[in-house]
Amino acid sequence: MSTIPLLKFSTGDFDERERLEAWRSAIAPMFDIAATPDDPKRFSGEALSAHLGPVIVGGTRVDALAYERTPLKIRADQLDYYVVRFDFIRGADNRPVDRTPIMIMDMGQALVRPPAAMDCVCLFVSRDAMDAVMNNADALHGRTVDGALGRLLGDYMISLADAADQMTLEEAPRAAAATQALLAACLAPGAENNERAAAPLHATLRRQARRLIEAELLDPDLSAETLQARLRISRSTLYALFNEEGGVARYIQSRRLAAVHQALADPDERRRIADVADAFGFANEAHFSRAFRRQFGYAPSEIRGSGLFIPTRPPADDAQITDKDAHTRMAAFHRWLSDFR
Repeated sequence: MSTIPLLKFSTGDFDERERLEAWRSAIAPMFDIAATPDDPKRFSGEALSAHLGPVIVGGTRVDALAYERTPLKIRADQLDYYVVRFDFIRGADNRPVDRTPIMIMDMGQALVRPPAAMDCVCLFVSRDAMDAVMNNADALHGRTVDGALGRLLGDYMISLADAADQMTLEEAPRAAAATQALLAACLAPGAENNERAAAPLHATLRRQARRLIEAELLDPDLSAETLQARLRISRSTLYALFNEEGGVARYIQSRRLAAVHQALADPDERRRIADVADAFGFANEAHFSRAFRRQFGYAPSEIRGSGLFIPTRPPADDAQITDKDAHTRMAAFHRWLSDFR
């Protein structure tokens, strides 16, 4: 199946003397650069965008610049869409460790942004797409989303950007519809909007919970209670996330067994089976052996040193970039935004 259109832009594709001007041209459909860095030759910026139809999702990392969208520019380009922007600071695992409230910008209205480095994920949403799910979309300019809703929306945006390079043309309309529903629930809470957003909210919480479990498999205190506290959700909500796996405790045990399986299959693993099991929370050797055989159909000793790994998390693929010419990619992104008119 064909994947959705994906574009990458990087100042690294240009000579250092041209990088700032290349970035200026790249963001020209949106902003004027109101102030430039002291040393343009050291300037760096990159952006990755994926087109879902009525929604474009993109990630941007760029050095500090000041941006301005003036009434004159609005009249000149006549672009008509919203930008939902989530800025954050990345941790060692590339996930957000510090975040700012999500900001909504109406590109039909003036805006000034002071100089600041940018590391963010953005949703570009056509006015028709936003109007379709909200009655007061014209009042969104300058709005922010914080708290639990902001955290959920931000994590969803990151997940959407991460999955974009593998998304097919057939999947794109469903992803765009889920995104619209989640935006409506976060920006204009109400019974109808909340119902439409239930599925993407559930999926986002599920990804958060699974990611947390993978990171804490060696923690003997990992439990439903600790997950509930870390995710700040109710007990019933947490259990609903793992109904298909038979509950939270069973899912945690399954992931720990998979981790033990991978460790035991490693030819370089020299610890006793009981010690490996104990490291992942299985203090009772007999209980561990029964659970292991029940999950995999054979005893722990049979996998020892075989090299037959069971992946504990999905592999990360590189972005699918096909067009190597930076100017061509820049022009394509301009056309994407123009289609929102």
